[in-house]
Amino acid sequence: MAAVRAATDIGNANPLMSRSEVAAQAEAIGRKYLTTNLEQGIDANVGDISLTVAYQDGAWSSKVDYKANVSTTLASILGFSTIDVSGTAGSSIKPGFPVLEMAMCVDSTGSMTPTLDAVKANALSFFDSLNTELNARGIPSFPLVRVRLIYFKDFGDITPGVWDADPIRASEFMSLPSQVSDFSAFVSPQMAGGGADTTESGLECLNKAIDSQWLKVGQVPAGYSEPITDVYPLIVIWTDAPSHVLPYPNSLANPAYPPATEMPRTMNELRNKWDDAALMDQTNKQILFFGDPDIVVGEDSGWQTVKTWPNFAVGGTLTQGSASMISFLATGISNSAKGLRLTQ
Repeated sequence: MAAVRAATDIGNANPLMSRSEVAAQAEAIGRKYLTTNLEQGIDANVGDISLTVAYQDGAWSSKVDYKANVSTTLASILGFSTIDVSGTAGSSIKPGFPVLEMAMCVDSTGSMTPTLDAVKANALSFFDSLNTELNARGIPSFPLVRVRLIYFKDFGDITPGVWDADPIRASEFMSLPSQVSDFSAFVSPQMAGGGADTTESGLECLNKAIDSQWLKVGQVPAGYSEPITDVYPLIVIWTDAPSHVLPYPNSLANPAYPPATEMPRTMNELRNKWDDAALMDQTNKQILFFGDPDIVVGEDSGWQTVKTWPNFAVGGTLTQGSASMISFLATGISNSAKGLRLTQ
């Protein structure tokens, strides 16, 4: 049992390690565990131990055969000072292949410099730091984390005909840790600016995130050999501003505004996309919001509606989240995904 548990943990923590290397390390751990338990509390000389760990049909299995010579107590009265004992046992476990996917909607208007700086500061160590923080909250490491960054400003200010030149800037999903340099390269040049009025195009960013190329259960990601058993699609929103409610006429007047086939024109249509199983896994989806969804300045905010959707949670304040981004993100994930299943 110790050997197959070790194989599962080592394989999850080191997804690029060969199975033979995983098996060798697991065998050493299992052999040490067995020897320690055989010798603890009894007078025994442990002889041959044969322990093998193998991977087949998606499961790790182990088999152990051992022999030992054990000193006796009551049997010594009959002239038997020692007896030979032997045993054999087997165990197996089928590890899950869970994938954490995050589409991060980051408000990049002028007041958001601290958050953009926090994203930059954490870019290179994002995968390791996030898994470490999740481990501290009782959630085992994800073998694969995919992150997509979407920066948003405003398609239409309160003044008709005025809008930001770059209302949406988005990357594709990047697999971590293998694409950490690409992740850092996309993050580094982004600067805060624009957003002349208070309310921004947050819902357009949310829609872009929903439309992400989420992985599906059963798919085999590039570079891996096993199919995914669980997908955890997470949309993370960082903003200090309310969002225009759909439809917003000044945004619709922008020639760059997405067509109706891409961007819903009503809040109900946007909610329908959130609930569309064809777009993302509905079992484990989450919206994690950093900021205050109840902020209203001069008009209703779309966040007041989105916060009523299923699987929406406030992860913390924007200021706290920016100051300790990875820690706050891990806390938000662990609080929102209490049913996380990493093995089956």
